[in-house]
Parts: sequence; C-alpha cells; structure tokens
Amino acid sequence: MGLMAAAVVLLAVGPSPAWADPPKRVLILNSYHQGYEWTDDQTRGALAALGAPTKEIEIHLEYMGTKWVSDPRYFEQLRQSYRYKFAKLRFDAIIATDNDAFNFLRDHRDEVFGKVPTVFSGVNDLQPEELAGHDLFTGVNEVADFRSGLDLALRLHPGTRRIAVITDTSISGRKIKAQFMEATPAYRDRVEFEYLGDIEMGKLLARVARLPPDALVFHLLYFNDGTGKAFTNRESAALVSGAARVPVYGSWDFNLGWGIIGGKLLYGYGMGAVAGEMTLRVLHGQRIQDIPVVMTSPTLFMFDHRQLERFGIPRSALPAGSVIINEPPSFYAINKRLLWGGFLVMASLAAVVALLLRIIAQRRRAEEALREGEEKYRTLVDNVNVGIFRATAEHPGHFLQVNPAMARMFGRGPSDLLAARVADLFQDPNERTRLFEELSACGGVRDRECAMKKADGTVLSVSVTATVQRDEQGRSRWADGVLEDITERKRMEAEILRTQKLESVGLLAGGIAHDFNNLLTAILGNIALAKELASPGTEIVGSLADAEAASLRARDLTRRLLTFAKGGAPVKRPVSVAELVASSAQLALSGAKASCQLDIPGDVWCIDADEVQMGQVLTNLILNAEQAMPGGGGTITIGCRNVAEASQVPPAANVRMVELSVRDQGIGVRPENLGRIFDPFFTTKEKGRGLGLSTAYSILKQHGGSISVDSSPGAGSTFTLRVPASRSPATSPSPEAPRPAEGRGVASGKGKVLVMDDEAAVRGALGRMLAHLGYEVKCAADGAEAVELYSQAMGAGSRFDAVIMDLTIPGGMGGREAVRKLIEIDPRARAVVSSGYSNDPIMSDFKSFGFAGVIGKPYRLKELGDTLHEIIEGEVT
Repeated sequence: MGLMAAAVVLLAVGPSPAWADPPKRVLILNSYHQGYEWTDDQTRGALAALGAPTKEIEIHLEYMGTKWVSDPRYFEQLRQSYRYKFAKLRFDAIIATDNDAFNFLRDHRDEVFGKVPTVFSGVNDLQPEELAGHDLFTGVNEVADFRSGLDLALRLHPGTRRIAVITDTSISGRKIKAQFMEATPAYRDRVEFEYLGDIEMGKLLARVARLPPDALVFHLLYFNDGTGKAFTNRESAALVSGAARVPVYGSWDFNLGWGIIGGKLLYGYGMGAVAGEMTLRVLHGQRIQDIPVVMTSPTLFMFDHRQLERFGIPRSALPAGSVIINEPPSFYAINKRLLWGGFLVMASLAAVVALLLRIIAQRRRAEEALREGEEKYRTLVDNVNVGIFRATAEHPGHFLQVNPAMARMFGRGPSDLLAARVADLFQDPNERTRLFEELSACGGVRDRECAMKKADGTVLSVSVTATVQRDEQGRSRWADGVLEDITERKRMEAEILRTQKLESVGLLAGGIAHDFNNLLTAILGNIALAKELASPGTEIVGSLADAEAASLRARDLTRRLLTFAKGGAPVKRPVSVAELVASSAQLALSGAKASCQLDIPGDVWCIDADEVQMGQVLTNLILNAEQAMPGGGGTITIGCRNVAEASQVPPAANVRMVELSVRDQGIGVRPENLGRIFDPFFTTKEKGRGLGLSTAYSILKQHGGSISVDSSPGAGSTFTLRVPASRSPATSPSPEAPRPAEGRGVASGKGKVLVMDDEAAVRGALGRMLAHLGYEVKCAADGAEAVELYSQAMGAGSRFDAVIMDLTIPGGMGGREAVRKLIEIDPRARAVVSSGYSNDPIMSDFKSFGFAGVIGKPYRLKELGDTLHEIIEGEVT
C-alpha cells in the first residue's frame, strides 16, 4: 500500500536471559518519509545520542509520509493502523519529528500508545498554548535564527538595498514567512523586502533572474508553486540559485550544497541529538515534567565553498568556527586519484604489469624497512663498547665488517682492521688453530678466552663468542661474533688470586714462625746458659757459638716469615734513607765482585718505616741484583728521589713519597715470569726459597708503599720502591733509643720476676736464665695463674718487680687480658710483653696496652738482661 510506505525496523540484540531486565523500547515517529534529508538527519542525531540500538535500548522507526498525503482521512487511517499495529507493544518513550507527528501524538497518543513520555523535535514555531492540557510532552522547538542570518548577509554584502524572500504558501511556509517578517522591522530603513512564492516556478525564476546587483535572495521553504506543482528541497534551491545572479542565503542545512551560500542554518542532526539526549534522561528515570522544552534551536554557521568562491567572499570574513562544505581536495588527494586511476588502467591492460608493479612496490617497502632496520642496528653496534665483527669462517679468516670499538681494541682504524687477516691477530698459533677447528666442527664458540696482538704488539686478552652462518647447502657463509677485552679483568683476577695465595700462605707462615720462635727461645736460652757455664777457650764454647749463630739465622728466617705473613703493623719511626741504603748495600755486597753506585741527593726526605723490615727489603733486592749478573761482576745502581703523587683517599691532595730504585746489569726476567715474581715460593734460582720478593711485596704493602719491576731479557732489571716520607726534616737521621754499650756484658740484677708462658720448655729455659742473672723466679702456665700468684704476693707484702707475659695462650688467658687485671690489682705493676708474633700490633705499641716493656721471641740472655735492667732500674721511661 502506497500510503503505508513507512517501514518498521526492529533493532534488538539477541535474546536476553529470563532473569535480565527487558530492554527499553523507543518509538521514533517521523512526519515525513525515509530519504527526506531533514528527517534522516534528525533520526541519525537521535540514534547517536541514545547510543542505540543496544541490548538496553530497542528502537522502532515509523514514517508517516505526510509530504505525499496529509488530509484528515489519511490521518484517521494512520490512527487505526497504529492502534492495531502497536496494540501489543508498550513503549517507554516516543520521539516525534516535525509538526505532523507532534500534532498526531498530541491528538491520539493516549488512545493509540497510552500515556507514554513524548519528546518532539523540529516542531516549527511552537507556542506554549499548543501544549495546554497535554502532559508528558517536552522537546526542542524549531525556530530559525533569521536575525543572525540577516546580520551576516548584510555584513558580507554592505551594498545590499533589496532582499527577495522565497517561501511557499503551505502551512509551514506561512509560519516561516511570519517568523521572518517579525525579524525585518530592524532592517527596513536599510533594505526593501520583497516576498515571492504564490506564483508558478517559471515566473519565480524570471523574477529572480531580473534582480539588480544590489539585491540578495533568502530561500526559506519552497515545496509547492502557485499551480500546486511539488518540488524537493534540493530541486527548488538548485533552480533558484541557478537563475539568480546575486547571492542566495538560507536558514536550513538541507539546502546547503544546492546553490545557496549558507548562513546561520538550522541543522537536523543537532536537533535530533538534543531530542535523543532528553529521551535518554527519561529512560534513566528522570521525570519528563522536570525536563523543560528547549525553545532555542541548534544552529551553525555553514557555507558552501563553491558559492563563496563564486561571489568572492574570503574565508577570513566568516564567523569563527564556521563549517564549510565542498572545499576542493588537497593536492595529494587529486594526485592520488590520478595515480590509482592510472594503476587500474595499467592493471586492466596487462595483469602481468600489475603483478610486476606490486612486486616492485613490495620490494621497495622491504628495502626501506631493511634500511631502517640496518640504520637502527648500525647505531646500536657503533655505540656499544665491545667489539662486534663479521668475518669469513675459514682459516686464515678476513674481516667483512667491524664496529669502531673493535678497531679501537686493536689500536687500528676500521679500514686497517678490515685489511688484516684474522689469523695474524692471534698470539699463539696453536690457540688460533683450535678456535678455527671448533668453529668449523661446532658452528660456533662461546666465551672462548685467547690472547691476541694489538697493532703495537701489545698482548690483549679477549673473550670470543661467535656463530657460523650457513647457506641452504650447509656451507659456511660467514661468522658473526662479539669480542670483549678482558685484559683488565684477567689482571684483576690474577691480583685477587695472588692476594688469596699470600693470605693463605701467610696464615701458615705466621703459625709456623710463632711455634718456631718458642722453640728458638728455649734453644737460645739454654745455649746462652751453656756458654756462661763453659770454661772460656774450650772447644765446646766454639760449638755453642756456632749453634747460637745458626739459631740467630733461624730467628731471621722466622722474622721474614712473620713479615711475609702480614701479622701486624711494622714498628715505624723516621729513618734516614741515605744511611739505610748505605748500610744495606755494605751488608749485602760484603765480599762480592759487584760494585755499587749510589745516586742519593742531599735533600732526600726521611721515611716512616720499620728499619729492620726495610733493611731486609733492600738487602734482598741488592743480593738478587748481584746474583742476576753473570760471573757476579757488574754495577748495581741505587737511586733515590723525592716524588709527590695524588692521594686516592679524600680530601684529594699530593702525598709525599720517597722513590728508591735498584738497577742491575743482569740477565733480566722473561716476560712470562714477570707476573709471578712476587708470588710466594716462586723462584728461578736452583737454591732459592721464593720468599724474598713476596716478603718485600708484603712489607711495602704494610708501609703504605708499592714495589714494581721493569725488565726484559738481556737488558737487566730495575726494581722501584715507593715509601711514604716522614714529616721530620728531610736529611736528619732519626733519634734512636739508648742502647747498652757494645762492650758491656750481660746485665745482672736482683728482685722477684714472674714468668707466664704456656710452653713448659720456654718457662724452664727462661727460669734458668733469670736465676743465672740473679733474679728470684716464679712461673705460671697462663694469665689466670699469673694473676693469682701476683695477688698472693701483694697480700704477703712481697710484690713482683717484673712480670714477663706471653701474649698468646691457646685456650687460656693471654697477656693482653692478664696485664689489665694486674694493673687493677697493682697500678705500679711492671709487665713485659713477649711473643713469637713479633709484628703483632701490641708488640709495636705495647705501652698503649699497659705494658712497660717488650721483648720478642726468640731472645738472647743479654737482651733479656738488658730489658729487665732497664725496666726495674728505671733506665727506660
């Protein structure tokens, strides 16, 4: 049926579960037909605002088609049809577009649909009385902003004297004409208004064509001419603008694009969107009575670019935010169409050509992607700090690519390295052969350490990781790899290992030396007593002297072991370097063929050092130098100078150091041995013990100094020592403590002496030595027994004149704790600390721990007598 052309569209999303809320139903009742631009725009705006259709909102669209038929009989038929059609549907809201739908619902809604909240859109010039007696209605009014449109047109065309207004005589046309006329009084002193409409279209166009240049046209609505002939919006707008030689303006967006310049236009999409938003509020539970009618219609300044160009209106003259349609496409868009058009023509002519073009395009994209990837990874490779390379995998190997870090590693430029053979960079040919064989057999190597050569011949320790890339036949194409310089890491590892070895051996050496010193104490003590008791000049006296000399050499060896063991801080005092060097050289070269040349400036500083330990270092170095020269001849040069080096500890400052060098003319040291000469027990001598240089290294470390060597085979060796300088005057010898005269015999004495030592042999020998010296002796095995004996003596009124205490008592109270308890008992107690650990910190700073004197094991009878004499008689303060 022609009158029933409207379609019902049910847009619902799948069945919901029985327990879910049913969707809200919304009916959109349009006055006109689908395809009518104004109606379609309002519908799109409403649906967009609702976000429908969805599972929550079900939309029903209905078109009344009143542009085709609008008599009372037709509306009656619609009433009956809708009543039957929607009898079983209950709507939650209705949207009515334009006047006919609004009037129909106002008259028949309650009967046909029930009291359903209704939102209208596009109702022309709504008056409040039109809603009197009708509840549950709200919406948006349709009223054009003629005043803004007239203001704009007259501003853009200031010379205008006449405005022709075109509108038909339909109900809507008459309403719109009346609204327009209400806006004109303000302009009558400027322009003359002429209303055209109730005439045949041809005559209308003739009148428009004759309008003078100072005229404008306002095209409002024109659907039917004076003869009843119908026109669409687009048809009437196109005919009028085509006939007019003057600008044509309008007030509705559906005329834009069909000849009018534009203006302040009502737009259906915005009107529908406002109605949709109001409906959504109703669906969400807001009462429709609380939503007021929107009397101001949505409008926009909208223009047709082609008409702006036609009448020379610049874009800058338009209001800000104006919408412009029909703008010319960009240069890219125009050329894109041509390019694709040409491509399609080419494709239609030859499919093969099209295929080739596609392949070429894909190849170009791939090449571009490849270039971008290469550039990205090239930047990465060029900036990493490890060597990255690509080289042929077969011997001898040639580099294909290297990064800057790789070139720097070998001290070459990238081009020089690319010209070199990989095989020529290896230090060891056998190592080179093994690496190439593993690459070939396994397809790669991982973290392989090897030695390579820099451009200047310097050996470089590296870690190599490489993978062979093969083709489809399994043949090697190249090897990609990473080369890391681990020279410094290897040096640090070797240094750590050497330190660990020194510490381990040092602990062993310290323990051996301590026990050995206890034995030597008993041996030397008994030898001394035997010498005292033997008749002078007898053969046994000579034998005892030889035994004593051997024991003293053994004592020197234990001192070296203790020094090597780093058992404690050296006993430092200001030492004259000149005197130390002279005495050490005289001692070491006595009876030797080698000569010694000293180069010691007069202003050289004194050093803070343990004179015995530093003398041991110099003597050892001079002896080594003499033994390194063929036949024992040659010259040993000993130099000395003042230097200042930067401190490694904040605050940064220069540290005063004295540098000594011992240079020989010997056979030198082979390169493979240079890194090991300071290791304990390493020696190249047939009868050497391997402790000399390691002991020197340990002594220098304890003094805060350093030792280094510069040597090559056949060119001799130079050992360089650096020792912190003393704050005392540069060349003045340090004062020494008073010593017994060389010619004086063993100092005897009298008084009571308490001996505390865990070794029975030491207690026995020491007791006999003290008794021989004239002292009354009591012995204790540990500190607790010594404290008890001292307390008893104090209680009896017969205190001990001196106490000799062993520092270390395994499993018992040692001298450190015992002396503290003695001082608590008797603040005047005079204790002498004695230990086989002669370089223990307490031995070098005994007074800070409460001791009055010190004597290191082993000791001779004379040293024991002198020490007790000084303490008891008060010779040492």
